[in-house]
Amino acid sequence: MPPRQVGRRHDRDRLRAQYGDLAANALAATLARGKPHEQAVAIGVLGDRGTRADVPALVPHLAHPYPQVRYFAKRAIEKLTGAPLPIDVGLPAAEVAAQVRRWLATTPSPG
Repeated sequence: MPPRQVGRRHDRDRLRAQYGDLAANALAATLARGKPHEQAVAIGVLGDRGTRADVPALVPHLAHPYPQVRYFAKRAIEKLTGAPLPIDVGLPAAEVAAQVRRWLATTPSPG
């Protein structure tokens, strides 16, 4: 086990540049700026503990560059809305984005 680094300081400007406002909601900041594996966790947490009001923040992740993250987003949205999502997140991102636009145009308010 590596030695514990007591009293280590972190450059706040560097942290802010990478993660945004450190006082912001951690889940929202992670969705916006996190690495894909961090975003997947934030999406999963919102799916388990969020509300319908969180759906709009999840929608962009349906066409995420990393397909696995898309599946997390789809599952979270389905849990929060209580309805199946008619989007095939296994398609190329551009096609998924087109399906998302059509879904949003025909859905009164996803969130």
